[in-house]
Amino acid sequence: LGKRRDTFVTAVRRIIPGIPAPAQPAVSGLLDELNGIELKDDPNRAATNSPENAGWEEELKNQGLTLTATWTNGTKKVSLDYNIVQPTDGMSPFYLAQRQVAVGEFVDLINANIRSKETEEVLAKLPKWARGESANKPYNTPMAWRPRFGSSGNFTGLELNPAWISNTTAQVKGLLDDLELRAQTPALEQAVAEKPTLRSPLQQIVPSAAKIFAEKLLGARLPTIQEWQAVMKIAGPTTNGNFRGSSFQNLFNYLRDYNVAGQTIAWRPNEGAFPLMVTPADGGKRTRLKDDGQAGADSGGTRLWLAPVDEGTPTVPGGFINLTGNVWVYLHETVKANETVRDQFYVAGGSALSPPGIDLLQPQKVEVSQLIGATTVTEGFSDVGIRPAFDAPPGFRERYKLIVLVREQKYLTL
Repeated sequence: LGKRRDTFVTAVRRIIPGIPAPAQPAVSGLLDELNGIELKDDPNRAATNSPENAGWEEELKNQGLTLTATWTNGTKKVSLDYNIVQPTDGMSPFYLAQRQVAVGEFVDLINANIRSKETEEVLAKLPKWARGESANKPYNTPMAWRPRFGSSGNFTGLELNPAWISNTTAQVKGLLDDLELRAQTPALEQAVAEKPTLRSPLQQIVPSAAKIFAEKLLGARLPTIQEWQAVMKIAGPTTNGNFRGSSFQNLFNYLRDYNVAGQTIAWRPNEGAFPLMVTPADGGKRTRLKDDGQAGADSGGTRLWLAPVDEGTPTVPGGFINLTGNVWVYLHETVKANETVRDQFYVAGGSALSPPGIDLLQPQKVEVSQLIGATTVTEGFSDVGIRPAFDAPPGFRERYKLIVLVREQKYLTL
């Protein structure tokens, strides 16, 4: 590209004397600007990861501002659209998926590569129940996928869950199976009637498994805090997304007030949701935020559970769907301390199960202290998923600037 630019500049300089005098300074200025763009290849630069390196086909669109990555395996096909993000503060450009990863895509990619080294790495980070090695399950929590077993009872992969609430304690099962009670209680009926689909967002994935899945099977990675903040700065503060609505509040209130023959129900629709931590006004020990089940005043949604990843009004600019709301997305940072390197995960964006009033611009740290009795984060959350990202090729900013200059100039016809 640099050689083509140099040839172009040299050729135009030869014909400047024949250009009308009033236009000559502008043409010369255009050539100087083109010539000032640094276009050079660095053979020592580190290779950047992209979907193509993981076996996906890449198609650039809109002068490279959009990239479609497609994976196929027999009749299975997964397609992810990425938009370029060009921060204004000197950060390197990067691609970010227009939407969250769907649970059907996660299931297809895992099952198609079930015996591969990469998939084994993902499965090794999932809880034992997800690999069929334990009967202990995330009871009473919204769950869009589950382990799949063959006729002999052996683990064969993953599959879509038939209902959002399918692994239940006896008390919750009795409540959900009571047809007469459901007929009298719209909130309870909606909890059963809504089902996950293959386009529901992936959730209940351990952060370390999400990182490996994004890197090894998507050829991408989890976004960083700085990248998330850059996206939000470009998109602007937005509450456009699937947030907790009146359906959630109605079910929460019904369960809270349930008392039959002295029996109460501990289950709430935000069971297993990401636990928000707050610092008391006196600066004491951080504690888990108490959630009263209230819905946001402007939530507007009619769903109780999570919406399909394709459902929502795209954010302008950028074209991102549910950049906030529906499910939080994982962020990742590499932390160095005392010569030790470790992964630190965050979540950002809020969800359909989150309480109103949270700071959508502020990433929340995933801490072991949030999980009662845990020493490591080995379980996922019912409202946290994945929106993958990857670096734009080196020199993208310069190449795009050149394309814009050539296309927008008013003096030359190519």
